[in-house]
Amino acid sequence: MAGTDGNVAGWDRVSPAPHPDRAPLKEEAGHLFFSGVAEGIAVTRTMLAGKIHRAIVTEANLNYEGSITLDPDLMEAAGMLPYELVHVLDVTNGSRLETYAIQGRRGSHEVCINGAAAHLVHEGDMVIILTYQQMTEEAARGAAPRHVYVDAGNRIVRTTRGDGFAARARATVGIA
Repeated sequence: MAGTDGNVAGWDRVSPAPHPDRAPLKEEAGHLFFSGVAEGIAVTRTMLAGKIHRAIVTEANLNYEGSITLDPDLMEAAGMLPYELVHVLDVTNGSRLETYAIQGRRGSHEVCINGAAAHLVHEGDMVIILTYQQMTEEAARGAAPRHVYVDAGNRIVRTTRGDGFAARARATVGIA
């Protein structure tokens, strides 16, 4: 039941009682945020760890039980492991999905969407495949994800480490 001040009885809208297992809250501009460490447990961030950029889907297999099959050369270059959670972003039609990666044949350059995801992503579509990593705030500030760029045949043409700048912004500040 709300009181005359608009707060629910027994609740303080600005500074709720701290929970012993959670990070303390801090207020900024009228909003509450978790801050730092609670009871020695570091707060983590989910950061991009690697991506395969603009690969072409070589097969979409609706009858397979799920996942995305990738050439192990692509997985290794991006730092992806078998059964790791990946996000697949379809550049061709805008679909986005989560699945897990499995290894295909080395040197095959295959990118095969399996199972129900084959309703969203089709053979010939251009995709970006992302993987993430949990890390501490300190580690996140130095994160440098692996970027794997491929040609139309899914052959690796270059690999880089991310620097946190968009290509246009990098050119603006004079970074090659």
